[in-house]
Amino acid sequence: PDLLRPLGFVLAWSYSDRLIPLIGRGVWSFAVARFARIYPLYLAVLIWVCAPGIVGHALPEDTWLHFLALQTWHPDLAVAFGLNGPGWSIGVEFFLYALFPVLIVAIGWVRENPRLLLAFALAAVLAVGLLTWWFSATGRGQLSPLDPESAHRWLYRTPLTRIGDFTVGITAS
Repeated sequence: PDLLRPLGFVLAWSYSDRLIPLIGRGVWSFAVARFARIYPLYLAVLIWVCAPGIVGHALPEDTWLHFLALQTWHPDLAVAFGLNGPGWSIGVEFFLYALFPVLIVAIGWVRENPRLLLAFALAAVLAVGLLTWWFSATGRGQLSPLDPESAHRWLYRTPLTRIGDFTVGITAS
């Protein structure tokens, strides 16, 4: 996730001309390229990690989430970090890849309208401020990362909250 800003920048630098205008062939080409770059190695590692459980017929019931790279959406850290701890970030990447074509078009449109850009920037600052205040006021900021209600789960690991980092990178391109 610390790489999401540069990832947004690199993707925008590499793909914006192929995705604007937004057409099916460009989106398909982007999706296949990103999937082919990430998923085969992720799958190989996951199979390697699961091999003892496959042989012993003792895989967790949530294993399918890992194969679909959806474990990062699960509130339980034992599931999200379970089979392959670092693998949770692949789910975040896939989510952001899915949003990228829409974001690149939207950001291009917003860049052309300075008032809209200012409105989005102010809304983002306000949203971050309110979210920070809410997690502090409710005590969730002090909870253990193992608690599903903690700020860690909702601010760091949840794919939705990573959109901001990614968008900053796209905007910087």
